[in-house]
Amino acid sequence: MADDLLPKEVAQLMAEQDQALDAELEAYASGRLSPEARQALLARSAVDPKLAEALELYAPLSEATQDRIAERSLAEVRTLPFRKAPIVGSLLALAAAIMIGIFAMTDRYAPLPSYAVNAQVQDALYRSEDLPRAPTVRSDSRIELVLVPDQPAEGALAGRLFLEEGTTVRVIAAAPEISPDGALRWRGTPAQLLGVETGTVTVVMVVGRPGQLPEAPDGLHADQQSKSVKLIVRPR
Repeated sequence: MADDLLPKEVAQLMAEQDQALDAELEAYASGRLSPEARQALLARSAVDPKLAEALELYAPLSEATQDRIAERSLAEVRTLPFRKAPIVGSLLALAAAIMIGIFAMTDRYAPLPSYAVNAQVQDALYRSEDLPRAPTVRSDSRIELVLVPDQPAEGALAGRLFLEEGTTVRVIAAAPEISPDGALRWRGTPAQLLGVETGTVTVVMVVGRPGQLPEAPDGLHADQQSKSVKLIVRPR
């Protein structure tokens, strides 16, 4: 029958036979051939030297041989450096990469500009030079505290408020509004914004980078600034 085929058809038939044989050999190597198919394959190899040679190469490994290979692989792994803590080593590498990324993000920004403070207390506007004296405000009156940069600030910003009452310092949860040029504004009443109904308090405003703000007003880093406003709060 093959004699009646054209050369192109012969080549296609041979390629299909080779693909079928490769699939059969892979099934033989993995032990997926049925007993009948395995016996038929061995019978063909008895009269086909090339097939017999292929079967030797594809012969499934014995359990003893698999055990020897596994043991040799384990022995090689045991000789690798840092073998005692591969997971810890990977975690340290990951942590180092994260820290490098954080430092890179910080370093790509220019230093913060200098900030001044404006405080709108009821109808009066106080600037940094006016604030050594403490404005008086009712607990239900509007106040607006603004950190103003002397030039546009580059990069992401964050702000935090601290309230000092005598020797007590606490964080105020209110987040600032941040303008495109880097000004930070907090607004509300002393009762709502600061939780203060009466007394003399100092509000400390801190500006810095996201994720790097201090937990206390005296814990500033290099690229952070703080400004303070002292207020005398009267009951409504």
